[in-house]
Amino acid sequence: MKIVSYGGGAWAEVGLTPDGSGTYDLAISPVFLTLSGGPEGFVYVDGANAGFNGLDSLLVSEYGAGKVGLYAIDANGDPIVGSRRDFLTGLGGAEGAVIDPLTGDFLFSTFGGGDQVVVVSGFLAPPPSPGVPEPATWALMLVGFGLIGHGLRQARRRTTISFA
Repeated sequence: MKIVSYGGGAWAEVGLTPDGSGTYDLAISPVFLTLSGGPEGFVYVDGANAGFNGLDSLLVSEYGAGKVGLYAIDANGDPIVGSRRDFLTGLGGAEGAVIDPLTGDFLFSTFGGGDQVVVVSGFLAPPPSPGVPEPATWALMLVGFGLIGHGLRQARRRTTISFA
């Protein structure tokens, strides 16, 4: 797992080890990279997307700089610091980062200068993670559970108990 810190721009790797009680112990590596602009969030972008020329990349929301930076990544998924270029500029404090699993849209928010959620469309939707149901399965499960709950409520309403 990778983490980034606003204060100082630290980029580090975190090892996860099961602790036997259903949670994990974290082993944070020493900081080995420093990113500029006050990084707040990041997402990986597949190089198959238009304009990325086959290079897997990293988009970083840079709160302090009011930008989203674009980095090429190495084989370990770490940003190549010297490759940084602007992806979006003129933002009021870019925060967070997520790729919508259905559409591939890149979403982040701004704070302190026109607080909003920004959606950048045109990215390929990521492939489903192994062992994780795709969104349609989740939707069907939720609808199914909702119908079961509705049926139970209706059955409860039809049951009349009277005491004489």
